[in-house]
Amino acid sequence: QDCLEKLYAGLLGADAALAYCGWQNVGIKQKRGEPYVTTEYPEDQKAEMFLRAASPWPIHAALVCRELLESVGGFDLNWSTCMDYDLWLRTAVANPIVLVPEVLAFYRHHGSSQITSKEWRQARNVWDVKKKFIANQPQLVSSLSEARLKELTDGALLKRGFRAYWKRDLISAHRIFRMAFPTRAWSAKDMRYMLPALVLPENLFVQLIGSVDQNNSDSGLPGKLKSFVFEQKCVPWRIQHEFEKWMELKARNQFPTFYRLIRFGRTKDIVLPITNGPKHHFLVIMKKHRGMFLENYY
Repeated sequence: QDCLEKLYAGLLGADAALAYCGWQNVGIKQKRGEPYVTTEYPEDQKAEMFLRAASPWPIHAALVCRELLESVGGFDLNWSTCMDYDLWLRTAVANPIVLVPEVLAFYRHHGSSQITSKEWRQARNVWDVKKKFIANQPQLVSSLSEARLKELTDGALLKRGFRAYWKRDLISAHRIFRMAFPTRAWSAKDMRYMLPALVLPENLFVQLIGSVDQNNSDSGLPGKLKSFVFEQKCVPWRIQHEFEKWMELKARNQFPTFYRLIRFGRTKDIVLPITNGPKHHFLVIMKKHRGMFLENYY
């Protein structure tokens, strides 16, 4: 009941533009429901720290000077989610802020009714909010390299895709992987998980991963992926064709390890195509023997 009083006293005492406090999530089990007091933000690290994650505190855990709020135009109602995160970036990064180190705010969760339950939409908006802030406030992020900014934006989007994947929120994973693919923030090893989302419609992607989960003691993901893409009649011919073309024109040269994994399972031999075409009929397999590679033609 004294939350506003203490936040206001913090504003006046530090001559700050924004005061924030600790909070507690109510209705969530395990550690996420424990009281939490966030960190302080050093001026020379503030931009990077705010870009590391989504909203740094619940919306009712902060008090902002009215003049500052009016000067930045208040909330941007064009965002379906993340309006608070967008506001904190526009107000807190460029202005002095102060921490009131007490748990004064409480955030009650109600399961799937929370707006953040749509992980893919939340991930997309956080990504877009970050990019907009960087584009509009280049002077505030000038100390960060392009590689670091890419890691904080595109890399963070990809991480959210994998987080959804391992939680088996497969619809969100499918959509986030497709958003993240053009950014090239992924590595060759990531393609083992991303590729099905890129070549398969959402419903077939969900079916595929569900099938792998049910039969994970069989031939493993490479065999299942080949079987699902090339042998299942429910996969349209166009998808099979586009997948085959991508494998031969791009994956073979850009991701040779992944190519060998899909084409030949877990073999460690070096497989080199001799002929061109959608499917190779003549190959040379380099087998290592006593430190030397021996050629075998097929």
